[in-house]
Amino acid sequence: LRVLGMDPATHGPEIKARIEVVPQQDQLDEELSVRENLYIYGRYFDLPRAVARRRAAELLEFAQLTERGDSLVEPLSGGMKRRLTIARSLINEPEILLLDEPTTGLDPRSKLEVQSFIEEVRTAHDTSIVLTTHDLAEAERLCERILILNAGRIVAEDTPEGLRRRVADRTSGEGSRSPEPWWRCTPTCSSLPWAQRWCSASVPSPRPRPWSGWSTTSSCRDSSGAQLPWAQW
Repeated sequence: LRVLGMDPATHGPEIKARIEVVPQQDQLDEELSVRENLYIYGRYFDLPRAVARRRAAELLEFAQLTERGDSLVEPLSGGMKRRLTIARSLINEPEILLLDEPTTGLDPRSKLEVQSFIEEVRTAHDTSIVLTTHDLAEAERLCERILILNAGRIVAEDTPEGLRRRVADRTSGEGSRSPEPWWRCTPTCSSLPWAQRWCSASVPSPRPRPWSGWSTTSSCRDSSGAQLPWAQW
């Protein structure tokens, strides 16, 4: 294993100076202000005071937290804390940024805000992002290339569009059907527990429907004799 062309066993400090990790749980210092969390973190990387202050101000603006710069961290919302944590990870301008389930535990609105912020990070900073997530729709939105792991082994690797094409090739002979996200019936994923409930394409034959005969019975028609909509199944 080599990271940035270096062996972690012999170049650990050099590698750590060029990458950053955002863990699942925010590790902000709640006794400090929002601005101080950024500034002091920059000093950990031996940034000169003036440079640390400038980068802290730039990242506050980038994370849309300038107005909260002098506030303590504790009252911030979950989405604000997550944006601050991600912004703090950019203080040393890392070449690789590792995001470990960055939206876990957030409410739906905060989750969308953080996803949009990650998209902005990807666009505005010259940083490679490695993101882990159990939310496959999130992976489809944020990632240019996707690897799916099961028991530590790669079972699928491609772009979101490439995975969609695999699904299209597999289902092209099954007649018309509504388009589905690639992760619902990718062949290499169909055996995974989380995929079994979605991967209808992996079922060799239609599931028996004991109630299908109801569509021809009088009990499925209204008083005028018209077939009820739900019985058309």
